[in-house]
Amino acid sequence: MHLEWIQKTVGPTSVWSSNLGGMPLTGSAIFELLVDAWQDVATLLFGPYQHRKWDIIRVELFEETGQLRIYPFSYEGQELAPAGCELRSDWLFEFIQARIRPEDQQMADEQIEKVVHDVAEVLVLAAKKAAFATVFGRNLVKIEVCFSGDDEPLFFGDVS
Repeated sequence: MHLEWIQKTVGPTSVWSSNLGGMPLTGSAIFELLVDAWQDVATLLFGPYQHRKWDIIRVELFEETGQLRIYPFSYEGQELAPAGCELRSDWLFEFIQARIRPEDQQMADEQIEKVVHDVAEVLVLAAKKAAFATVFGRNLVKIEVCFSGDDEPLFFGDVS
């Protein structure tokens, strides 16, 4: 399976979107597709970020939609991102939605955080296999995974 990317423009920002479907993001079946996704993301974002300063690749998880937004980010100046990629996961969306408003919210929160941590680990491993850093001419790229609107990352990973 190869991902189809759809480009849209939101103000001055180009956004490429794709859908991973209902495959679990923590299993081995999705791993090669995520490697391909990282290769695509690197290719799509290289041009817009080639001459810009950035420190990390930020992956924001949107609980309401099951989307992962991926873009280079700089802590020094938070200027508007010129480009980004969105991956939608129906599986992640359904997993999170099934745990909203349960009888034991603490247990549900723990399950969601564990799955998000597992997904983040798989994303970092796939980015390593995709040789993501080399597309940008770097020896190392830091990846940070967080919930949308949250400055505190849930997971960090280094990709060489």
